[in-house]
Amino acid sequence: MSRANIGTLNQQGYISFFILLIITFLVGAGYISCHKAQAQERMVDYEARKIQAVYLADSGLEWARAALAANTNWAGGKMDFGGGEIEVSVIPSGSGYQVISKSKFGGAEQGRIALLTIDDEGQLIISVYEELYN
Repeated sequence: MSRANIGTLNQQGYISFFILLIITFLVGAGYISCHKAQAQERMVDYEARKIQAVYLADSGLEWARAALAANTNWAGGKMDFGGGEIEVSVIPSGSGYQVISKSKFGGAEQGRIALLTIDDEGQLIISVYEELYN
């Protein structure tokens, strides 16, 4: 082989190596982008389930309010609702009822605590509303 041919082969080898590096970089960047997108999708999914659990916990308070309006001796209960679960417990207090509502939805859990009191018209109202931390 002549020196000219060897120089051409060396240049082709460098170009092939350079192309291989570019392809490796692009594959790695694609993998990282895909991994980040999947992680963000999981976070968004969890936040959606958490919000649904909040609404379920609030629904438990309304369920307790309606049940106590019909039966003042109601002590609470469990209900499966919309793919989630609500657990409500009622504790009579001097001026009304203390209600604890816990919900689970797809791995997310939320809790609310409220004080139900009787207003001037004889209706049960939520006078205190707080998030329950586990």
